Amino acid sequence: MRHWCTALTYTSRLFLTHLLLRRGFLATSLPLQDLAAPLGFNISLYTDQVPRPRYLAISKTSRPPISLTYISTNGSQVYALIDRQGTGAPEVVPILDALTQPNGVAWLNGTLYVAQPNAILQYTGADDAVLAGKALGSPGIVLAPIASLDGSPKILKIGPDRKLYYSVGPSCDQSGTCRCGDAVASAPQVHYCSIARVSLDGAGATSRITGVRDVGGLAFDPSSQEPVVAFTSQHPVPAKGPSASDDLLYYQDADDAVDLGAPLCQWHGRGSPIVRSIGPGNATADATNAVMPQLITSSGASGAKQASCSGESPPPAQALGPRVAAMGLSFYPGAQPGYNSTAPFPRKYVNSTAFIAEHGSPSSPAKPGFRVAAVTLTSNGTEANATAHINFISGWLSGGIPWGRPVDTAPLLDGSLLVSDDLAGAVYRVTYDPQALGGLP
Repeated sequence: MRHWCTALTYTSRLFLTHLLLRRGFLATSLPLQDLAAPLGFNISLYTDQVPRPRYLAISKTSRPPISLTYISTNGSQVYALIDRQGTGAPEVVPILDALTQPNGVAWLNGTLYVAQPNAILQYTGADDAVLAGKALGSPGIVLAPIASLDGSPKILKIGPDRKLYYSVGPSCDQSGTCRCGDAVASAPQVHYCSIARVSLDGAGATSRITGVRDVGGLAFDPSSQEPVVAFTSQHPVPAKGPSASDDLLYYQDADDAVDLGAPLCQWHGRGSPIVRSIGPGNATADATNAVMPQLITSSGASGAKQASCSGESPPPAQALGPRVAAMGLSFYPGAQPGYNSTAPFPRKYVNSTAFIAEHGSPSSPAKPGFRVAAVTLTSNGTEANATAHINFISGWLSGGIPWGRPVDTAPLLDGSLLVSDDLAGAVYRVTYDPQALGGLP
C-alpha cells in the first residue's frame, strides 16, 4: 500500500503544503539552505508573519536606521514591516483590513496608495501614523471605478513624473469571453489590456501602453529622468498550438504611447527554456486567433499582425521563458547614505539590473519559474537592450513540488533586497558579503 501522501494528486499536495505552512506546522522548517544565489549573496528569513504576502512598497523617507515596508496580501489586509534598528528583524503590524484584493501598493512622500480591482485608495500620512502606532485615517479615493469589466487584481506604481501607473486587464463577460482594446466606459482614454496612468488627484486617466495581456509587475528605471517603465507581461497557457509563448520583460518610455499587439502577437525566446538566451527571441503572428481563442481584440487579427509582428512596435527587452509566471520586479539603486549597510550589492547590479520574481506554473510538467531572475539592461534613457539574463535565486522546488513561490522584489534603503513569497508565507532578505569574493566590489 502506498503512503497516504504519495496517493494525493499534485494539486492536493500543493494545497496541503500551503495549509501546513500557513498553520505554522512547517514555519520553523523552511529549507532556506536549499535556496541558491551567486557567490557572496546570503538569503535570510525577514518575516513569516504575513499571511500570503504579495507586493511590496518601500518608504523612501530616509530615517536611519529605520526601514519601513508596506506589503499587500492575497486576502483583505495590508501590513507594515518596521525594522527600527536595521537588524533584519522587523515588527509586523496589520494596518488595513476588510479590503477587496488589495494587491497593488505604492508609496510617495509618506502617503500609501492601495489598488483594489476597481478602486485606487490614498492614505495620507501613512508613514507618520504607522511609526507612531496609530491607525490610518479614512482613505481618499483617487480613482473608482478603474475598469468595470475587469475584475483582476491591479499592479500599482508611482513614476518619476509623480503619476500613478496601474494595470488594466481584459474585459470579460459572463460567458468567459474576454476582449482587449475596447475603451473603458468610465474613462474613454483607457483601454482594456493596457498600462494606464492617472494624476494623484484622479485626473487625466489614459492608457500609455496597450496590447499587454497580463501585467505581472512594474518598475521605473532609477537612472532615467523620463517615466521609463519596465514591466513583465504574462501569456496564458494556449488552448491550442504546439508550445507556449514566453513571458516577457519590456522597457518602454511611457510618454511614447505604443501598442504591443498582444494577444495576437506572441514571442518565443531563443535557447534553453530554463534560462533564455539574451534578447527578445522571435515574434509570431497569431493572425487567426488560434492559440488563444478565448481572447478577441477590437483591432482585429490583421491589425495586430501588421502593427506588431512586422516590427512596427518595439520588441521586448528579454524573453523570460514559457509559463514562468513573471510577476513583480525592481531595479537595485544601492544603499542610501546614513544606513549602516553590511554591504551593498556589487556595482554591476546598481541601477542596471531588474530582479524579477517568477511565481512559477505548478500545472506544467516542467515546473518553470519558481525563482528570481536577473536581467541586466543597457539603456540610453528611453530604450534598453538586455546584456545578461541569469537565474539569480532558485531552490523553491523540492522533488518537483514547490514549497515557495516568489511574488515581488524590492530594495531596502540599507542596500538589501526583499523577496515576498505567498506560498510559504514568507519575506526573505538578500544581502551581500564581499569577503566571499576576496573583497571585490
